[in-house]
Amino acid sequence: MEQFPIKIKDKRDANAWENTITVDPNRVMVYDIETTGLTKFDHITTVAWSMAGKLKHCVFGDDWTEFEEDWRRASGVVTFNGTYFDERFITKDFALSKHPRHCDLRFFLKAQGRKGGLKKLAEAENLNRPAELDGVDGFFAVLLWKYYQETADDEVLNQLQAYNIWDVILTTELFNRFVGNWLPSDWDMLPNINLAKLKEVKDHYEEPKVLSIEPKSTSTKKDPSQKTRILNELAPPSCGTPMYEKPGDPPRVCRSESSFDPGGPDAS
Repeated sequence: MEQFPIKIKDKRDANAWENTITVDPNRVMVYDIETTGLTKFDHITTVAWSMAGKLKHCVFGDDWTEFEEDWRRASGVVTFNGTYFDERFITKDFALSKHPRHCDLRFFLKAQGRKGGLKKLAEAENLNRPAELDGVDGFFAVLLWKYYQETADDEVLNQLQAYNIWDVILTTELFNRFVGNWLPSDWDMLPNINLAKLKEVKDHYEEPKVLSIEPKSTSTKKDPSQKTRILNELAPPSCGTPMYEKPGDPPRVCRSESSFDPGGPDAS
């Protein structure tokens, strides 16, 4: 058993974990989700999580039992911006209760004066994703799922899951660096990144300004109005029914219509 001394200054994170708690680090779940978008009608597409140093993932339409079981037995959960994003989809799509011990690193690090999105903060600590993922963000993840729906190309789905898994890895590494070096992180079987497949999706939607996946030193700044327009085009047209299903699956209905606040631009 380990003592986790966690001090929270931001009120929004005051109920995360007690200032000092006793937990088994092998029962701390670090998780991250991808979705079809940000609206109340959107739904989870993939979930990736780590427990006891083992990376796991599942896809919309799969059996979610293992995730639900790990959620219930976890002594604590760790996210980046999960308070405003991941947690709301988890409670809606899985009908799970909020975890009573949720450490949101976005606010934990912000209270220490470290502001920015997950990738920015990780890069500042030389915690880098594969170079092939430079420029790939949450918006591009939405399009990966859409392209997978249109083509049933499993390699596209693999790239979405790889992006999802790397967010879990970065979140874990930031936790170990700034909260305490307690979480197992000897990663094996890391996902392969297929740059050609990522470029195929980028070229398919023909939005080079929005979907640039070139290295950051050469990428063009995103146009928020253009990004918003495309997200609106992807949004489901009717109440409660997800627009994109796993190929061959019957449509599902969202369990609630609660509003969503993605947490602002510094959350990605």
